[in-house]
Amino acid sequence: MKSLVGSFLIANSTLFDENFQRTVTLIVDHDDQGAIGLVINQRSAGTLQELIGTGVQIPREVPMYKGGPVRRDMIAVLHKDPESNTGSKQVSDGIYWGSSLALISELIESNRDFNVYSGYAGWSPGQLEDEIANKSWIISKASSSMIFTVNTIDVWRKCLKIKGGIYKYFADKVKDPLLN
Repeated sequence: MKSLVGSFLIANSTLFDENFQRTVTLIVDHDDQGAIGLVINQRSAGTLQELIGTGVQIPREVPMYKGGPVRRDMIAVLHKDPESNTGSKQVSDGIYWGSSLALISELIESNRDFNVYSGYAGWSPGQLEDEIANKSWIISKASSSMIFTVNTIDVWRKCLKIKGGIYKYFADKVKDPLLN
C-alpha cells in the first residue's frame, strides 16, 4: 500500500473502540515500519500548561486534543506555518507536524494557529492495512479547515459528507449511522 501520510482516516460507524469511535485521524507518518496518526476531533479536558508543567509559561489558551491512546504524555503539534524553523514536517498542503516545546514557543510568539495533541494513534507494520481491508477506516484527503476548526464536534460527519457517495447519504439522512 502506498503511504497514507496526509490522509484522513474516518472511523467507520461500526468501529466501536472508544478511542476511535466517530473520530477523524490525520496520518502523519506511514512506511513499512508502521503508521502514526493524530485524532483531530477529540478535545481534551486538560490544558497545555498542565501537560508541560510549570517550567514554561503559556501566555494564551491553546486547543488541546487527545491525539490517541499511545503515549499520552507525549506532545505533538499540528500547525499551518510554513515559515517555522523548528523541526516541522509537512504532511499535506498547509499542514505541518512537529513535537517540540521550542516549536510551541515559536508558534505562540508568532500568534499563528496551531493545535496541540497529547498522545498519538500507532499501528505496527501491516496493522493499519489490515484494518483498512476490514473496512474499519474510510480514507480521505486531509483538509486544514477540518483540523483548525473551532467546532470539532461535527468534523466526523462533515468529513463523511465531503467524501461523498454513500458516505454523504448517511451523513445527511441518518441521524445516527450506528443504527443502520
